[in-house]
Amino acid sequence: MKIVSMLPGLDDKALETVLENARRVADKGTPMQQEQAGELLALVEAEQERRKVTPFKPTVVVNAPATKTARRKVARKAAAA
Repeated sequence: MKIVSMLPGLDDKALETVLENARRVADKGTPMQQEQAGELLALVEAEQERRKVTPFKPTVVVNAPATKTARRKVARKAAAA
């Protein structure tokens, strides 16, 4: 999964970490890394601007049960609700 597709789902702290890392790579990386970091910087900054207008709402992560029986129980409870 590319980092670009993950940006909208990152919380503010993680987004800030990505921004700091991209700035570091843009300064000290190889020419190819610097180019990629520059593109990422623009996207991260755009995401931060978007969040000023529309605040971040974390997505609810639901882990599926490991066994088939457990998945069926969860499905039955959801159907009954």
